[in-house]
Amino acid sequence: MPVQPIDVSPAGTVSQAVRTRVSCRGYLPEEVPQDLLIDIFERARRAPSGGNLQPWSVHVLTGDKLRDFVAQGLERCEAGIFQEGDMLHYPDPRWGQRIEWRREAGYELYALMGIDRRDMVERKRVQLRNMEFFGAPAGMIITLDTRYVVAQYIDIGIYLQTVMLLLREAGLHSAPQGWWCRFPRLVAENLDVPETEVPVVGLAFGYADPEMQMNQLYTNRAERDELVKFY
Repeated sequence: MPVQPIDVSPAGTVSQAVRTRVSCRGYLPEEVPQDLLIDIFERARRAPSGGNLQPWSVHVLTGDKLRDFVAQGLERCEAGIFQEGDMLHYPDPRWGQRIEWRREAGYELYALMGIDRRDMVERKRVQLRNMEFFGAPAGMIITLDTRYVVAQYIDIGIYLQTVMLLLREAGLHSAPQGWWCRFPRLVAENLDVPETEVPVVGLAFGYADPEMQMNQLYTNRAERDELVKFY
């Protein structure tokens, strides 16, 4: 299992930010200063998009608003509501090596936490940490107008990665979350979202807890030649 201590120092280069970024699932309670948040999202404005459409609508939650939002989400889950929308964040069915990559990442995470892969109760408890933004002091949800097309989903991915690298530069960590596309009603009831927009992705972020075991998972990647062809 690839395990290494999480690097919580600010990233001095883009290469260091990419190399040290992990999906952080445990955070210190320290709040992210508001001026730092404003600076990061100010600089993220330079993320590119096709035709300069800038299709993302960004909703950043902190403090009491974040806590109230999480509480409402957990109430839904306790009532047995684990999905309100029909958007999928994984292909179904998966195929080829993607099946093994997904399975391996999940098994390694549960093993690191001492959870048997057949223990569905504990696995569900870990999954529900998504609804809590993994305990992060800040969370982001990006919504997209349903009139957009596939290319604008790509733009949102570019924007999301831009934010994540800027967070690493500032010494913060994050975890992107497809989870939130499941809960369009929760989002619409709590955030300023037009009727034509739906949540497509979220991001938990803050100062990583270096003692949290989940943060020490450094997932494998395919070899370059498996996915990249030079012509």
